[in-house]
Amino acid sequence: MGRYINPGNEGFAKILRSRYVDKTGLISVFDSAVDTSEGLVMVSRPRRFGKSYAAQALAAFYSCACDSRALFEGFEVSRREGWDTHLNKLNVVKLDMTEIIELAGSADVVPTLRDVLLAELREVMPGAGARHVGGGSPLKDALWDVVKETGTKFVFIIDEWDAPYRLAKAEKAAQDAYAEWRGRTWATSP
Repeated sequence: MGRYINPGNEGFAKILRSRYVDKTGLISVFDSAVDTSEGLVMVSRPRRFGKSYAAQALAAFYSCACDSRALFEGFEVSRREGWDTHLNKLNVVKLDMTEIIELAGSADVVPTLRDVLLAELREVMPGAGARHVGGGSPLKDALWDVVKETGTKFVFIIDEWDAPYRLAKAEKAAQDAYAEWRGRTWATSP
């Protein structure tokens, strides 16, 4: 398990030990987008409405690096037929963009994202996508190689996705680069 790639279920398990309001029913909305050409779901709520908790739940639900069945049994998501079709069967890339900005500085978000994710791919998936992971090729190519070699798709969970716009208001070039990166990375085919 990595920090950004397949981060596991510890974050969600910790949340469950506190006062947790069951929002796992949202997972069925995400499940319905997994095998579609659009494949994009955006959750937009005011600050302090549990989006980061939802991101932890989604990472725990989809990540193929852990077994989360016991964490979700008994919650709303487990009451629908076929609820476990994608349970722990996908690669997850979970990003908190405020953390990335702190790591990179507002002007270097895209190069930092690329470098951090490529370095972690090298660490957590040695051999998968090897022709790209070590060579500075685009992140998208490395991710597609992993999908082709392992047969396991990626799910991107981006918490605080708007942080580069909110926290770097004066960095128009960095904002444009981030918007372009999101568009290139989220495309459904290479």
